[in-house]
Amino acid sequence: MNWFFFNVASNSTGYDCGIYVICVAEDLCKNFLASKETSLKDKVTEENIQQKRRALKKLILDLGQTKT
Repeated sequence: MNWFFFNVASNSTGYDCGIYVICVAEDLCKNFLASKETSLKDKVTEENIQQKRRALKKLILDLGQTKT
């Protein structure tokens, strides 16, 4: 089994770990599909975390109002 280690941004708030995992996983997948090797520490920033949180909140609220 091969192990890979990545230098990524860390959560300093104590409550944002889930959104960090989502953002890191999303960027890992994007980099893999694009065959890129870019630093996740540069991509997963506090600003990006806040943007993702707002986008997910909007998605959840929009889905809650969708009629089936």
